[in-house]
Amino acid sequence: MITKDKVLGVTMETEDVAMLHFKASVLEESAREMRARADWLWERIKEEKRYLMECKMEAEEKNRVYSGDFR
Repeated sequence: MITKDKVLGVTMETEDVAMLHFKASVLEESAREMRARADWLWERIKEEKRYLMECKMEAEEKNRVYSGDFR
């Protein structure tokens, strides 16, 4: 059976249309999962950056104390 797809705007076999919609739904789900993973990774990066900044400030403070530089 030939179908004109409303979303794609093309005429093709009904099975092909169904397969394209299925593949699109799989890709959308995959994109959602990748976005969630990217968001999680971004939060981890921000946490690590905060930790490293704290370590840097602590090291600078110790360096000032040990060098006798009291500002």
